[in-house]
Amino acid sequence: MKIFLNIIRGIIIAYLVIFALMEVILFTKKKIYKEVLPTVIDGYSYIVTKGDGLKPDIESGRLLIFEKTSSYNTGDYIIYQEGETYLVGKITNNELYKYEVLNENNKIVNLEDKDLLAKVVYNNSLFSTIIKILINPITLVILLFVGTIFPELVYNK
Repeated sequence: MKIFLNIIRGIIIAYLVIFALMEVILFTKKKIYKEVLPTVIDGYSYIVTKGDGLKPDIESGRLLIFEKTSSYNTGDYIIYQEGETYLVGKITNNELYKYEVLNENNKIVNLEDKDLLAKVVYNNSLFSTIIKILINPITLVILLFVGTIFPELVYNK
């Protein structure tokens, strides 16, 4: 049983270290290098949607993985910047570097090729829920307790 708890502890500590490194990389790229969409692994990053305009495909609060690209087609979900916020939209019409986009706030906007920042490449509700749970600060505290303190309390009696 002690070996099992040490394995669990190792997995949790490895997760916490990897999570901390990813947060440092994202912070550094966003604040120091002023990257618009900071990425951790080879051009991929994430965004959490806020509006319900793209239902049923994309619901509010869903975490989406996106990739910086230069190729967009009708039906693609894209990321673009409006003021200081980033929005998700679906390309409904495409005419030679001009796009008609339905955004997450259920508004139609006209964008040019230079306005599009990235394309959504992964949209899964189960994955989104699991990742949002794992990056929640309360979950991090619970994992830290279970991985480091709890086994010591069990075996030091």
